[in-house]
Amino acid sequence: MRELLPVRFRILHEMGKGKEEDITTLMNKLKEEYGNEKHFNEKEFIDHLLTLEANGLVEETRFELKGTDDINSYYKISDAGKDLLKNYLPKAWRK
Repeated sequence: MRELLPVRFRILHEMGKGKEEDITTLMNKLKEEYGNEKHFNEKEFIDHLLTLEANGLVEETRFELKGTDDINSYYKISDAGKDLLKNYLPKAWRK
């Protein structure tokens, strides 16, 4: 069995599969692994994505209105994020 990755690194790993992702989709994909953790909520995931973006590991690709006063942002992994995964992803997580 693979060890659990830190959630921010796991988000990056999921995005490394090449698809554009939004917070809701990422949370649904990672719920089975991290859903019981105290910090598994939308606010924390927004913080994770903003931190990954600030560090140049993901890029916002687009956004759309979600309701009347909320925005849904979409992200993709950057080249720097791909390099980080290539160099630091544990072997058990590589395909």
